Amino acid sequence: MHEIPFNRIRLVAPPAIFRGEPGWHWRSEVPDYINLWIALEGRGELTRDEERLPIQAGSIFALLPGQVIDAIQYPESRIRNFAAHIRLYSGRSAVAWSTDWPSFAVVENTGRIEMYARSAVEWGRYTDKLGALQTEGLIFQLVAELLRAGQSGPMRPVDSRIQAVMQRLEEDPSHWLNLDDMAAQAGLSRAQFTRRFREAYGISPGRFAMQARIRRAHELLRNSSLRVGEVATALGYQDVYFFSRQYRQHTGHPPGHDRCNTRKQAGMPVLPSLLSQSSHRN
Repeated sequence: MHEIPFNRIRLVAPPAIFRGEPGWHWRSEVPDYINLWIALEGRGELTRDEERLPIQAGSIFALLPGQVIDAIQYPESRIRNFAAHIRLYSGRSAVAWSTDWPSFAVVENTGRIEMYARSAVEWGRYTDKLGALQTEGLIFQLVAELLRAGQSGPMRPVDSRIQAVMQRLEEDPSHWLNLDDMAAQAGLSRAQFTRRFREAYGISPGRFAMQARIRRAHELLRNSSLRVGEVATALGYQDVYFFSRQYRQHTGHPPGHDRCNTRKQAGMPVLPSLLSQSSHRN
C-alpha cells in the first residue's frame, strides 16, 4: 500500500484500555463504526464471521461494521486491550475500510504500540480541540502500524547498534563515515553490518548516507543563503561537481534549480551560483 486514501480519523467515543475479568467472554455485532481493537497483554482467540484469529500481545484488529465478534481469553492469561471506535475521512467525505487493506496483524514492537495506546487514552481525557487532534493523531499511528504490518508481515525491532549508526548518519550527514567506520561503531564485521542494515532499512549503508546528505542539501538550498558550492563544502564534499551530479541523480534536477526557485519565491535577486574549487574535508 503506497498511499492511504484517508487523511483524518475521528473518534466516536474516547479510547480506553481495560483488562478482561476472570471468565471474560465478548460477543457483539460491530455497529456503524470501526472498532480498532489491540491486545496489549494476554492470550485468547477472536472469531469474526467464522474466521478464528489469535489474541496475543501486539495483535491489532480492525473490526468492521456488521461483523459478528466472539472473543475469549485463556484462563491463565487475562487479556489487557486497547479499544478505539473510529471513522475514517478524506476531507469531509467518509471512507469505508477497503477489502484490500489488512484488518488483522501482529506487531512485534509491542512497546511502541503500548506507548501510542496509553498516550491516546491520556489525551482522550481532554475535551478541547487540541486534545482531540492529538488523540486522533496517535490512533492514526496505530492504524498505520496495522496497515504496514499486515502488508509486509510482523515488523521486527531494529538492532539497537544498527539504529545508532542510522541515527548518526541521518542527524549529522556532514560527517562522512566509510563502511569500516560504521561496522566498527556497531561492533560487527563489514558483511554482518551491511546485511543487517539492508534488512532493517531496505538499502545499503552507503546509499542511506548519500540520501541523508542530499536531503540536508535540499533543506539548506531552500532555507538558507548558502550558495551551491558552500552547501557542498558544508556537507563534506571535496568536489562540488561530484555533489551536483549526485544531487541531480537523486532529485532529477541540479542543485541550483532549488536555490533559484527559493530566491524567486522570496522576491530576492537570483545570483549566479559560485561553484567553489575542490576542497578537503576536516
